[in-house]
Amino acid sequence: MVLYQIFAIFIFTILLQESSGKDTWSCEIHSVSIYKSSTEYLDTDIKTERISRGKYGFSGFVDFKQDTSDKWTIRSNFTRSIYGTNKFIPTPYQTPKMKFHSFIAGPYKRFAMSTLRNCTKNGIEFEGNFVPPVTKRRMIFHKCRVNVDNWPYFAAGYYKIFVEILEPQYTGWEVVLKMTSSTPLL
Repeated sequence: MVLYQIFAIFIFTILLQESSGKDTWSCEIHSVSIYKSSTEYLDTDIKTERISRGKYGFSGFVDFKQDTSDKWTIRSNFTRSIYGTNKFIPTPYQTPKMKFHSFIAGPYKRFAMSTLRNCTKNGIEFEGNFVPPVTKRRMIFHKCRVNVDNWPYFAAGYYKIFVEILEPQYTGWEVVLKMTSSTPLL
């Protein structure tokens, strides 16, 4: 009996040690807004879609009407609001204006490619280093859920993510996400 109690305490201690300080969190998409100056180089339409009870994702398309080049530039930033109804304030998560190909090789590969891998037809996917350009294609998204496995820690709250292609035409996506965080007891 004593041996059983010692074993139970040992297992409980290991579980407690393994779970301490580790947050689990989820991300739900709330809205997507699109801004564009034209559709000469790129066209897009993305909408939120209910996947199942209480679970939302997005569906739509991004149509690259020609191969990308070095003149394409992009930037992104995140703002946060605790309740989603008040002022959104800047966070340290952002990318300054950069070449589109550098964005695809860096932030896109690290944070977006895993989300799009299983729900996108004709997506931008590569192993190792990205070799430009992004070729002319129409990417079709179907009930994509945001995968946060490779993301840094985010405090619970609402986030507006702005991704803007600045050249050769302006196209911007404003995505509102709700991050929910919980620390497991065991």
